Amino acid sequence: MKARYASGKQTITKVVTRQDGTATVYKARPLSALSTSVEGMKLLKVLTPSLGAGIDSLVGKDSSVMQLDGNSYTLTTMFTMFSENLTDDHFIDIQDKLLGSLIVDDKEVENVDDHFSEGNIEDLMEVLMWLFKENFYSFFMGSALLRTRIASLMEAMSPQLKDSLQKGLTMLKTGTEQPPTNT
Repeated sequence: MKARYASGKQTITKVVTRQDGTATVYKARPLSALSTSVEGMKLLKVLTPSLGAGIDSLVGKDSSVMQLDGNSYTLTTMFTMFSENLTDDHFIDIQDKLLGSLIVDDKEVENVDDHFSEGNIEDLMEVLMWLFKENFYSFFMGSALLRTRIASLMEAMSPQLKDSLQKGLTMLKTGTEQPPTNT
């Protein structure tokens, strides 16, 4: 599985520093372009129903309440749709692909579950989010079509909803809620 989904010899690096000050250097090979495309399309299938519900809500008078099939729904419906469409099998599959080329101390991790279970559990979510961002941010946000749709959606949102979405996109891009500084 590792060689099939990962791209060539290029590696990406992330240093995870724990609360106790210890750090682990994680490296991985990004997914290949075709694997990114296939997984990106699977993720779009998961995201589009909930994004569609969000866009449909803009037709209503109050952009914080969705109007679907003549009934009003809140953003909870949008997130419920997302969670219902993301199956356990798909999450396991994408997790395996993202973690499949993990390298720690210049050695390929043979058993990812053992690595994170043996004193590194606090690193798991940070490593997964890092690999997700590295592999999919450009696929989704590099697309002019998707960027313009998100911009249109944000223009019609209430200020609080717009602020929340902007923070989420900033966090996905930078790993922090703060916008990047130009230094």
